[in-house]
Amino acid sequence: MKILILCDRESVHYDGFDLPSLVQRAVRKAGSEADIIVLNGDEIGPCIGCFQCWVKTPGLCAISSDCANTVAGEVIRSDAVIILSKINYGGDSHDIKNFFGGR
Repeated sequence: MKILILCDRESVHYDGFDLPSLVQRAVRKAGSEADIIVLNGDEIGPCIGCFQCWVKTPGLCAISSDCANTVAGEVIRSDAVIILSKINYGGDSHDIKNFFGGR
């Protein structure tokens, strides 16, 4: 089984722990493959509502100057996704929101 660990920048050094690496080790110990992607919400552009991802390039954003299409491809090729996010005001962090909400 291929597991993708998506995390925000704050999870990498949270309270003295490298959470993504700890989770990756646990997943591998359980017998699955695990990759980590650290999202940087500042590098992911917002959706402009052009609907090109529906009409011309199904599943791919027309804005190709950021990492969103590459990360989306990794999500699609995974059997499961683990999301590590600092909770801000009762919701996901900026980095996670920009990836899932921005596209």
